[in-house]
Amino acid sequence: MKIYPPRTLDTRTRVSASAKVLQKSLLAFSLASATTVYAADIPLFSNSGQSLGDAYSTKDFAMADLDGDGDLDVIVHAANADNDSSSTVWFNDGSGNLMLQQTLPLESSTSVAAGDLDNDGDIDVIFGGSDSGTVYLNDGTGNLSEAFTVPGLYGDYITLGDIDADGDLDALFYYDNEDEDSFFAFNDGTGNFTEIDRATSGTSYTQLLDYNNDGYLDIVQKARVRQSDGPNSFDLTFSFNGNVSAFFVDFDNQNGLDLAVTDHSTLFFIYPNTGSGGLPETEEELIISDALPEFQRYHAVDFNSDGFNDVIFLNDSQVSYLENDQGTGFLPLTEDVITTNNATRWALGDLNGDGIVDLVINGTEGTNEVWFGNNINPKDTDEDGILDEADNCPAVANPEQDDFDADGLGDACDADDDGDNVSDTLDNCPFTANQDQLDLDGDGYGDACDNDPDGDGVAEGDNCPLIPNDDQLDTDGDLLGDACDSDDDGDSFADDVDNCPAVANDDQFDFDGDGIGDACDADLDGDGTENVVDNCPLIVNSSQDDSDGDAFGDACDNDDDNDGIEDEFDNCRLIVNADQADLDGDLIGDACDNENDGDGVSDDVDNCPLIGNSDQNDFDGDGIGDACDTDIDGDGVTNAEDSCEQSDLSSEIDPETGCSVEQRCPDFAPRGRNDLWRNHGKYMACYAHITKRFEKHHVISKERRKEFMERAAKRIDYFKKRRHGHR
Repeated sequence: MKIYPPRTLDTRTRVSASAKVLQKSLLAFSLASATTVYAADIPLFSNSGQSLGDAYSTKDFAMADLDGDGDLDVIVHAANADNDSSSTVWFNDGSGNLMLQQTLPLESSTSVAAGDLDNDGDIDVIFGGSDSGTVYLNDGTGNLSEAFTVPGLYGDYITLGDIDADGDLDALFYYDNEDEDSFFAFNDGTGNFTEIDRATSGTSYTQLLDYNNDGYLDIVQKARVRQSDGPNSFDLTFSFNGNVSAFFVDFDNQNGLDLAVTDHSTLFFIYPNTGSGGLPETEEELIISDALPEFQRYHAVDFNSDGFNDVIFLNDSQVSYLENDQGTGFLPLTEDVITTNNATRWALGDLNGDGIVDLVINGTEGTNEVWFGNNINPKDTDEDGILDEADNCPAVANPEQDDFDADGLGDACDADDDGDNVSDTLDNCPFTANQDQLDLDGDGYGDACDNDPDGDGVAEGDNCPLIPNDDQLDTDGDLLGDACDSDDDGDSFADDVDNCPAVANDDQFDFDGDGIGDACDADLDGDGTENVVDNCPLIVNSSQDDSDGDAFGDACDNDDDNDGIEDEFDNCRLIVNADQADLDGDLIGDACDNENDGDGVSDDVDNCPLIGNSDQNDFDGDGIGDACDTDIDGDGVTNAEDSCEQSDLSSEIDPETGCSVEQRCPDFAPRGRNDLWRNHGKYMACYAHITKRFEKHHVISKERRKEFMERAAKRIDYFKKRRHGHR
């Protein structure tokens, strides 16, 4: 999934002819004004017919997978004339259909960005505003709730990135007005931006990326390149003269990121990356082209799925498009891809899952519209009516698209149609997989596809297909001809030695040694009673005595309780207990033992019947002995997580640590007896910190915190007096 963050360009002034540019390997692209015509006149975008609210008040867009279902959702951020802001969240059904899911009320907010701000694996949202920023956290289902405020920050735009290299996303707020400073807001890892720092001054267009691959994010701000030499440390590496903007993107798929320069009106130059690293010196002057219309925004992304980044431009009247010609230059400009009406914001990403970039834009027909990207360069190389992207033989005409072995390669161009790794030119069964190429009768047709492999003139229904037998005799009627049947029952024993020639029995067992195999012997033990009624079919008992009436004769019954354990080994002979469990090892099975854990306490009163605890201790009085209680002190925090076992339940308990205030800040002893605190201030500081945490998490009230602090102060007075008395 790709999301393409917008970049904004200043259109107020032109670059001067004396502006300096990069020296090495300049690619100057000649941009004509003609409009490119694509196959079948396919437009770059098609209007989906969806409306995402009023375009007039829209300030910003963001695309992100908020609900974690694998497709991009859309956030539309709007503000009315009074700057009362709101955002709407639109969920994607996977095919690009967007449905209103949530409305977020905001105050004086103008910008939005999305990213995993609290490191919980789902996408959160941050808004920039004139008074403060606002962070909304995701509960994992796409539902956003206000969590934090970023005080004192305003931003026309927000870019997210790990600026201080601490593993979480920070924010860079920047502006349309070049006289405004941009600011960093640093994330503490929970989505709370607690530290604010000035970034740079005099810039309005920003890109965060690690262009020199040193592991730290660098900043491209309008005409300045600032390289990071460590977390949150930037040095001005290079700058252009004149009112131009620079940005990094890979246009030729060689040597990494290239550098593009534009004056947002007529000029668009690319300086390819030579692979030498760093930035070259500037010497030559910019050559100004008059081919581009004046524009405010652009995106560099692969629109035609050819593997090379193209460029799309936006101004208040149209969207225009430059197609990258395989990294060697650009095709002529295509104008009026979309006709706009004072459009100012857009967002790009694949909404409908077809691998082609889609567009959300304001200012077309008064509403925010969704435009789906089209495959603008479909090809049919073999002219068989099937486009190459769907053709299983794109270079060989095959309108029927037959693919015998379903390997994705059509039969018309598949050298091995049956996929048996034998070329069709050598394969004796080209449409039947037979890697062994066996040909019994040597007629040139492999056995796998020969309807008469033994060559006896009988094709279908041959009862000896691999032995010639044109008479087809079959004495036993098993459909296996006499010519090839030496075992009528098919048990791998020839009939002349088989003790059950008509019943398959490859083990040839004969329990009573009467020469008749068990598989066909009606009286296995030879006691004169047939198996179907014999209560001991494998032990001779002609009397059929059965004392316990369990249908097992006395001669073969050694399990009185029928639990599968012989009586001589059964630890509960009269109670079924096939598992023979004996917890205390007293040779009396648990099923019949009224004291399973052997601690001297009967199970019916034992508070840990399966764990020995003769003391029957139960700290929290919950009826579960301490030996088997997963929460000994009953404070709701399991022993494994409890930092303070045996907490006093009459005190307020922290549900995360299981500790009371007194346990976190125990009273210090008088001087000379194991002091816990260096001084009274440390003691009071502990109380202040812990009670503040308890109040924040609603464990105690503000009034209760005050009581704790008063108590701590009294304890200090008490110990002061006591210590004084000991001197």
